[in-house]
Amino acid sequence: MKYLFNEEGVLLPQRLLKCVLAFFYGKTPRHFRRELQNIMPIKSGRYYSAVEVKKIMEKFDVIYQSDVEIALPRIEKYLKNEKKRNKMRFLRSKH
Repeated sequence: MKYLFNEEGVLLPQRLLKCVLAFFYGKTPRHFRRELQNIMPIKSGRYYSAVEVKKIMEKFDVIYQSDVEIALPRIEKYLKNEKKRNKMRFLRSKH
């Protein structure tokens, strides 16, 4: 996925996968979700809207391009494991 940055290398508010945003802050999705619940209500779904991302960045801090680059390998590994886990759940539910 391509991410949008301003000229200073700061991530612009945009629609993001929830797990991706957690990794940008150096946290696991579960840990990040728990921290957010103490600060703001979280809607269900797989994505944060641009407005939600803006609010989160105001509470936590801005995300720089270097933060994104550091997080990319962890995100890729996490998504690959999620795909495997979902596939196994689907196969178990068919029996």
